[in-house]
Amino acid sequence: MKIKILPEIISNKIAAGEVVERPSSVVKELVENALDAGSTQILIEVEKGGKSLIRVSDNGTGMWRDDALLSIERYATSKISKDEDLFSISTFGFRGEALPSIASVSRFSLVTKEKTAEAGIEIKIDGGRVLSATDKGSPSGTMITVKDLFFNTPARRKFLKSTDTEAGHIADIVASMALGHTGVQFRLLHNGKTVYNLLSAPDSARRAEDVLGKDTRSSLYRLGFSSGDISVSGWISSPMIKRSTTRGIYTYVNGRFVRDKVVQHALFEGYKTRLIKGEFPVAVIFIKLPYDSVDVNVHPSKREVRFSDQNKVHEAVKAAVKNALDLLDPFKKSAADFIQKERNSQSFGVSEPPTFYESGRISSQPHPDPSPSKGWDFPAFDKPPVLSHPLARGDQGEGEKLPNVQADLWEKKQFKDLRILGQLHGTYIICESGGGIFLIDQHAAHERILYEELKNRRGRTEGHPSQKLLIPEVIEFGYREAGI
Repeated sequence: MKIKILPEIISNKIAAGEVVERPSSVVKELVENALDAGSTQILIEVEKGGKSLIRVSDNGTGMWRDDALLSIERYATSKISKDEDLFSISTFGFRGEALPSIASVSRFSLVTKEKTAEAGIEIKIDGGRVLSATDKGSPSGTMITVKDLFFNTPARRKFLKSTDTEAGHIADIVASMALGHTGVQFRLLHNGKTVYNLLSAPDSARRAEDVLGKDTRSSLYRLGFSSGDISVSGWISSPMIKRSTTRGIYTYVNGRFVRDKVVQHALFEGYKTRLIKGEFPVAVIFIKLPYDSVDVNVHPSKREVRFSDQNKVHEAVKAAVKNALDLLDPFKKSAADFIQKERNSQSFGVSEPPTFYESGRISSQPHPDPSPSKGWDFPAFDKPPVLSHPLARGDQGEGEKLPNVQADLWEKKQFKDLRILGQLHGTYIICESGGGIFLIDQHAAHERILYEELKNRRGRTEGHPSQKLLIPEVIEFGYREAGI
């Protein structure tokens, strides 16, 4: 088979596959162009999760007619002019690929007007073919409309998710843009309904409250650290506020939202044992460093960057997070540290007497044992069988390590013959069976019973019983959570 040059319309579709993955990719590219144009107000309108309509309007500088016609050509850009510029990029866009790529897989229109121009221009493109370019009266700025995304590439369209899922991705993109640009007003509409209406904020704290919610914002703590030409600022949550995904982590490098493994690893290292595996904090981290110290020309969608000295960046972020958390915990100890220490030191046959403080001095005497006459009053019950291997204090030595309790799973049949012995502190039910002694958290058991009842009722015609609260409880949800 002979080698031949692909037609331009096919090459544009291939390029679109690198830049335009889903509707949220289109929103990202168009909003970044609006920010590069110096916009202070950006309106994003989407329908059906962006699959049928995406429209981004801004009040930026706009374009002259000739520039607008060039903007839809591949590799046409005003951001760079020589190869050295690639290593000191301060704008979001620079390749000149976004608009032609989007236009090649949609029904596309561009309306723009430079502030001092007498009239604007409207350009219409259908699947990469220019239909018209006419003068049009319009306000200063730019409005780009994208309809029927991937209409001419059905193989790509079938991989799109549900309307709610795609709308959720768009909401995430707008939130990430808004957190990084507090001086810009963002408004997002989905099917005519307002998702975000974020006015210009005086600082990142107010914008974090608007995007993440008041409850989350009240649990965030300020970051502030600098080392040489690197500075780290932003907000992180206390270890008590955690999520099951990394969706609450927003990292910015010179104002650009990125998903960088080096920065995320440094964030997790800063928390260290304060969070267990599978738990993630809420964080908004801004990293500033010289533009020539970071390469943003790594990924077509510019979601990844490469640092010239990634160890330096890693240590700066880690130190910023650790310092902020140490202020919350001046003794630099966490529950996880204590638990790990106890697991490593506990053993059978060894019991170290505790020491305690008395009159400002450390006593070497063991704490006296509690009086035998003081104890818990249990209802009368038959004497349980004696254990064949009772635990007792042994000689000093390493002894046998505690077994892994999580590995010793109980079987359901062991709970069939439980006999109640009594109750402890009004919290635990003490039971016995042939398998030994059981402590049951009665509150957790009650919650599980109610949970199983609700699961069994699901789908039944009678529905779930409910009662209106006298005083409503206000709960803040993000766009994704509100759709559940």
